[in-house]
Amino acid sequence: DHREGEHLHAEEPGPEDNRQNPAYAAMLFLCQTLRLSARVAELTGHSSDAQRYRKALDDVKTALVKRCFNAETGVFAGGGQFLQTYVLAEHIVPEESRQKVFNVLLHELEIHDYHPVVGVIGLRRLYETLCSFGRYDIAWKVFTVKGFPGQLHMLTNDRTTLTEGLDG
Repeated sequence: DHREGEHLHAEEPGPEDNRQNPAYAAMLFLCQTLRLSARVAELTGHSSDAQRYRKALDDVKTALVKRCFNAETGVFAGGGQFLQTYVLAEHIVPEESRQKVFNVLLHELEIHDYHPVVGVIGLRRLYETLCSFGRYDIAWKVFTVKGFPGQLHMLTNDRTTLTEGLDG
């Protein structure tokens, strides 16, 4: 429903300036699904299907970068921990922009005092992304940050899972 050159519009930020816009998230999950589908097709001997999935993945990535990525600033869509993490985890942004995108992610963590505001789905990818850049120190800082939201808060309050809402 968008005309050529028109950008998707981010919804209003949620609690804690959380910018996990569903429209962007859906496109990132589509990339993940296409990547996994291509891999499964390849492993099961369906090479033509794998090729078709990879082509679709490349097309979606190209469209996302064109519409949602600012290469000058390193910000994808509205920014925020979740979006910056997922575009890195799914290798959506061009290779030459990865460090700049990662720097934005580090800034997002810093302004939230290293509290993760990525939700349950993005948390694992956040740790994987931090570690893939060799920033185990930041991953540890996020894991051990006191207060809400965070794993330490969950553990000290007898919770067995992270809460999905950012209101505690």
